This record gives sequence, structure tokens and C-alpha cells, in this order.
Amino acid sequence: CDCAIIGAGPAGLAAALAAGRSGARVVLVDQDFVSGGLILSSSAGEKEQWRRSVLQELETLPNVTIHLRTVASGLYDGNQLVLLQSPAAGRVKQRTISLRTAAIVFATGAIERPLVFSGNDMPGAMLASALRTYLNRYAIAPASRAVVATNNDSAYEAAFDLANAGVAVTVVDHR
Repeated sequence: CDCAIIGAGPAGLAAALAAGRSGARVVLVDQDFVSGGLILSSSAGEKEQWRRSVLQELETLPNVTIHLRTVASGLYDGNQLVLLQSPAAGRVKQRTISLRTAAIVFATGAIERPLVFSGNDMPGAMLASALRTYLNRYAIAPASRAVVATNNDSAYEAAFDLANAGVAVTVVDHR
């Protein structure tokens, strides 16, 4: 292909759309069984509408191939990627794909850094992104009350999601 994109979150979807519209042969790879990354953990809204519209357009582009349930396990000389694809139900056990590409976009997302405090490894202490995944992707409220500790604005979305799910929320902003 002309461009391999590893990660189908917002950045990967945008990159695939731009490259696909330009006529490049694109392979989009994601380890999840559905594309969207952290959008899947967001409350439904404009982000979800954007994700769906992008996927609809990508599916109509004949030069774009999407491999879900697929992990990029190796990068070798000459931009050769080795992809391991796990099966959907009722399919072959696993497939190994060797892919040579002219360009690679790594859109693998970011890691949320936890606040360091005594007991942060105890059950019930979790990152805001994990909490939002439980709430918005799996419809599970992990508690009836919560303390959201933060040092930036990103935790407020988690606090609002908790409150909308009926959880009593206290926000501790270290700023």
C-alpha cells in the first residue's frame, strides 16, 4: 500500500480519510473490533456522529482497506509490517499479514498518566479514561459515589458523565 495507518482512533481515522481522498492505497489497522479509539468511551454526541460519517466514507473508498482485530507486531527493513489478525466468531484461528508500505502513520493514541497517591493501586481507584469506558461503552456505573481528582480540564468530562449516570461526584482539582 501507499500508506499504512496504525490505530483507528480520531487521529487514525482522520489520516485514513485524508489519504484515502487523495487516491492513495490505504490500510488502516486497529486492535479493537470497532474503530474509534477514545471516541467509543465518550458520551454520544458530535464525536460519535463524526466517527460514523468518517467510517461510512472510508467504506465507500475502494482504495481503503480496514483491518480490525489486528495488531501491528513488527516493523522491518523497507517499511515491512507484520500484522496479526485475530478472528471474528466462526473464522480461521489467526491470520498473519506481511505488508510493505511506502509510508506509515503511527496513530496509537496517548497514555493517561495517573496521579500518584497512597492507595492508587487499590480496587476502585481508576483512571478517568477507564471510568468513561465503563460508563459510555459498556453502560456500567462502577460506583454510586466518586471522587474525581485532577490537575487538568480533561477529568471534567468524566465527572459530567458520572453525574449524568446518577453517581454522586466530588471533584478535587489540584490547581
